[in-house]
Amino acid sequence: MLQFSVQTRAEIPIWWAIAWPTALTFMASIAMGLTDLAVIGHLDTTKLAAAAMSSIWLEVTSLMIYGVTDAIRILGSQAVGSGDKALAGLWCQTGMFVATMLCIPVGFSWLYTRDVLNAIPGIKEDVLDHASVFARWSVLWLWPRNMFTAVHKYMQANNVVLPQLVVSGVFVAVNVGSNIALVLTGIPGVFKPLGFIGSPMSTAIAWWGQLLAISVYCMLKNKTTKSIAWPGWSLGAALVGSKLRAFLGIALPLGVGIALEEIQIETVTIMAGTMGTTAIAAHNVALQVFFFLSSLEMAVMSATAIRVGHHLGNGDPSRARGVVRVGAMFAGASAVMVTVTLITLRDELGVSQSVTTPYNAMVDFVPHTSSLITPFDYGFMWLVVCPQRLWLWRTTATFADMFDF
Repeated sequence: MLQFSVQTRAEIPIWWAIAWPTALTFMASIAMGLTDLAVIGHLDTTKLAAAAMSSIWLEVTSLMIYGVTDAIRILGSQAVGSGDKALAGLWCQTGMFVATMLCIPVGFSWLYTRDVLNAIPGIKEDVLDHASVFARWSVLWLWPRNMFTAVHKYMQANNVVLPQLVVSGVFVAVNVGSNIALVLTGIPGVFKPLGFIGSPMSTAIAWWGQLLAISVYCMLKNKTTKSIAWPGWSLGAALVGSKLRAFLGIALPLGVGIALEEIQIETVTIMAGTMGTTAIAAHNVALQVFFFLSSLEMAVMSATAIRVGHHLGNGDPSRARGVVRVGAMFAGASAVMVTVTLITLRDELGVSQSVTTPYNAMVDFVPHTSSLITPFDYGFMWLVVCPQRLWLWRTTATFADMFDF
């Protein structure tokens, strides 16, 4: 039984105020992917499988960019904790520049998705063709998604989380409407449905819209209250050699850590892809549902990293250890919730995603997915992510102290 000190109990409402909007923002982001799959699933199984196979390459090549945006949150939260919000803004600019540079080779690699997936035995030619089309059109949303994520994590470091939730929620609705119109129905008298390519196009509309909306909010908020304390664009200061090296020293190991988790999932996806279009479609949809329900776990990691950064920036490692204990408790509870939900609602989840794919494949797949991945995900958060955050900050806190309840 965890015994929380008075100081740690006082941390819980502050931590939760970051965690719950972050969880819903994660859900909104993943809901866009689920919407894409649900709408594509109403076309045919081949196209659904193609989108799933394409996503393998899209996700794997984006891993380092995820590490870059995570570094913004970690370095920014430490700067905010030390009272230097302007430095947090400079870290955000460093991250945005690095992420933009990485988007160039990543986007270029997406143009050759067919050649990459062709190396996997057993993938049908029509699946490869559609996967290539999906990846090429997905280039449209690569940069805005990562820029929105960078700004989102900078705002998180400043304890600002509700505006991202509102923006994401609005554009989930936009994504649903644009997906249905662009893929399935068109708009009578205006344009006919575009079919398969309408899905990545609607995703691009949503990500560009979110980036524009959150940028406008930040500019207006900074002029009125200075609560975000954006220092103004200063790439000269943000890209000083020592600052860039320090940033990459955080971003690179974060990218590797994310890669270790993602690659094992994508390896299973590749294996499912050799079993036929129904198997890969069911596999990918089930994983997307799992990620959607696991948003609370992701929020636990985010809120924990932010509050740990605040306390370490303020020179208070004992309170940082208390935050990790709070995060561990909530992560364990959310892991149980995800497992129970996936198993008990597997029939409804299978039916909701496709009218063309035999949903029994997904119904059978979900319990195995939840029973294997959820414990791993909780273990990854508790044994890897939180210690990694503390190690990156080079604090005096030891792992023995952190686990000493």
